[in-house]
Amino acid sequence: MENLSSRQLRYNRVNVRLMFFLYCICIVSLLLLTDLGLIPEISAFLHGGFGRDKVAHFVLVGLFAWLFNSVFSLGYINLARLRIFVGTVVIVAVLTLEELTQLWIPTRHFELLDLLAGYLGMGTAEIVLRHNRNVLVRFEKPSDQVKH
Repeated sequence: MENLSSRQLRYNRVNVRLMFFLYCICIVSLLLLTDLGLIPEISAFLHGGFGRDKVAHFVLVGLFAWLFNSVFSLGYINLARLRIFVGTVVIVAVLTLEELTQLWIPTRHFELLDLLAGYLGMGTAEIVLRHNRNVLVRFEKPSDQVKH
């Protein structure tokens, strides 16, 4: 017999996996539509106001990083005295490549500040996820588990 907290954790993992899958479909669709120039209204809206595009990068990449690291527990890597999720390193590489490809796509334009906003979103996601994991570890006690 399992306790309530282990059922909730398993339920939450399923929800996060589903959210990650749906989020990936939305992001890939958005990128394809933008690359093809099929949604100029959204692009015009984001670039029309000061900082809207940067906020969008921060939120979209940060949420993706949080979901990715929540779904794929790939462990940690030590870089320059920092302990970073391996998933974050993977996302840094993918995001950097995606932003650089905008140099060759006529309907897109590369901006270093977009890349930096994405990195800030990833950093924020890393901090939030670390805090959440520390809270879970703190509240999961061996006495909470029910033995068979």
